[in-house]
Amino acid sequence: MLFLFISCSIIELFTLYITFKVVNMGLEVDFTPLQMLITAVVAEVIGFAVYSLKSLKENTKGGIIY
Repeated sequence: MLFLFISCSIIELFTLYITFKVVNMGLEVDFTPLQMLITAVVAEVIGFAVYSLKSLKENTKGGIIY
């Protein structure tokens, strides 16, 4: 999970860097793609964390707890 979070964070930071470079050049920028990227990464990490916890509970003594 940590690898997923780190790799997605690197993508976000690179996109943020490129966005700031374009803004500093004086061009107008639509921040909608950056907003969608951040939302997608956060949702992916949270979804993976929930799945990992569910999987952990299934593979322990007593099975999954509903």
